[in-house]
Amino acid sequence: DYLLVMKYDRFSRNVQQALNVITQLEEEYNIKILSIAEPIGLPPESPFYFQLRTQMLLQAHVERLIIKDRTIFGMQKAKKDGRYLGLAPYGYKNGRDSEKKPILQLVPHEVDIIQKMFNWCIEGYTFAEIRRLAEPLGFNKKGKDAIFRVLSRKIYVGLVHVPATKEEPEKYIHGVHEPII
Repeated sequence: DYLLVMKYDRFSRNVQQALNVITQLEEEYNIKILSIAEPIGLPPESPFYFQLRTQMLLQAHVERLIIKDRTIFGMQKAKKDGRYLGLAPYGYKNGRDSEKKPILQLVPHEVDIIQKMFNWCIEGYTFAEIRRLAEPLGFNKKGKDAIFRVLSRKIYVGLVHVPATKEEPEKYIHGVHEPII
């Protein structure tokens, strides 16, 4: 007869989806959704119960949007500060600096391979030839375009990509990590 949730914001942080699921459960299965931590002193059939529950779901939705906005702002600021976010590319590992902020740290044996790959490219070797030379040294990236991906990444020369926003165009800035090339 009832589906008990700890709080409505644990049920959903998307008000539209929550109301759709609630409507489906109530109309198709005759199941009422109740919150243990947010008791509403009205019968679940009351329109005022619907209103109060919807307000709680709306608050959760707004909170999710605020968190999303803060996260995007923080990531954009970190990139503007020269920080690479995400899984470290070949030649680097993810680490933290003295301020506990993300920074790329060099992986020495991979750095040597990358530097050789760039030199071979400058010398005119094809991507296939570079792969044949790099694999015995420990280069383990797969895919037809693995060599191209390495040789075209600006991260290796110390640049961090800052995506465009509504206010600013896309750009590359000097990263706080040590360049390999």
